[in-house]
Amino acid sequence: MPNAHDSWADVYDEVNRRSFGGFLDALTSRTIHAVGSIAPAGGRILDIGAGTGRLALPLAQRGYRLTAVDASSEMLAILRCKAARLGIGGLRTVTASAVHLLTTLPRGEFDLALLVFSVVSYLVSEQELRRAAVGIGNALADDRYIFSPALTPPCRGTRRPEEPTPSRRRHRRTAAPERVRPGRSGYDPRRCR
Repeated sequence: MPNAHDSWADVYDEVNRRSFGGFLDALTSRTIHAVGSIAPAGGRILDIGAGTGRLALPLAQRGYRLTAVDASSEMLAILRCKAARLGIGGLRTVTASAVHLLTTLPRGEFDLALLVFSVVSYLVSEQELRRAAVGIGNALADDRYIFSPALTPPCRGTRRPEEPTPSRRRHRRTAAPERVRPGRSGYDPRRCR
């Protein structure tokens, strides 16, 4: 069944680059560093909401065994194309929503599950959040971790140290969809399928 992200998968990377710029690069770098401090070398990582591979690809290059899960088959097709171009083998992809992980993934297979950036925001009800948590918990080996900065927001009235004060925040205009053309991302569906 088509997913909403399928319709703009070929421009997803470019839209994110234009919309979030250095913030996304910094988040990626920090996440990779955090994974290195908590996941065993060569560990089995479940990247939920993997999209086009922003985290899965660099982690696979560092020797982690990755399973990339996304509800968009088109996003995962781009991820597989990028992996092939980078010479990354053994990266597994699963087309599924986070709420269907319990019936999709084997029990106890992963050392770490990642839910970063906006992934949690797609779980729009308490029931969906619970179903995803049960599925993720089932997929993790005993005494393993879920890494999701979105699940641990700062307390009311506080801010993260790296956040600028409200008066110094810079607002970046997001890329207008009509200004981002298919194919600009370097993804050619004729070559990668």
